[in-house]
Amino acid sequence: MLDAIKGQAGLSNKKWDKAIKGFTIFKLLVIKFLLTSISVFNNFDSNPKKLIMKDLKNLFAILVLISVFPLVNGQKIAKDAMVANWYISPLEDVSIEKLENFILQEYIPELKKIFAGVNFYFLKNDRGRDEGSYSILVVFKSIEERNEWWPEKGVSSDKAKAAMEKMGKLGEKLDVLAKMSSWNDWLVL
Repeated sequence: MLDAIKGQAGLSNKKWDKAIKGFTIFKLLVIKFLLTSISVFNNFDSNPKKLIMKDLKNLFAILVLISVFPLVNGQKIAKDAMVANWYISPLEDVSIEKLENFILQEYIPELKKIFAGVNFYFLKNDRGRDEGSYSILVVFKSIEERNEWWPEKGVSSDKAKAAMEKMGKLGEKLDVLAKMSSWNDWLVL
């Protein structure tokens, strides 16, 4: 039955394990809370003030878990978000490892700092057309947010120009390692 739920949820093994682990911890805390509550009623001769304080601490831990549990299940791309896909190709004399290391360790972290609020992911095509190709996935909260950076096709805003200027040498280094072959912007329906 759990495999059927996992399949319907469309979760990877790693996310599924994380969700199950979080849910198991949650269940254990609920059981602990219930057992502690029962002990209050069974141990009237003990110090009820201590038991009640312990009970309240457990209840607080459960409430925190209830509020945080949805956050540990991963991110979702919301309806009306704008997702851009920047296709990049390594130049002929550049090793794949060198390109991957540069983008993952230097370029993407800097993009995330400079383009505050925009999410960036480095992707490698595993199967299908263009197998082995690369792209940078850019997730904007909305068309309006994308338009703050690029208001029209092929036009960068002053904000985007300033951000790219801050990228400076990293942008130049990317140009030495790879070229952007094309891009697409997708609206999440």
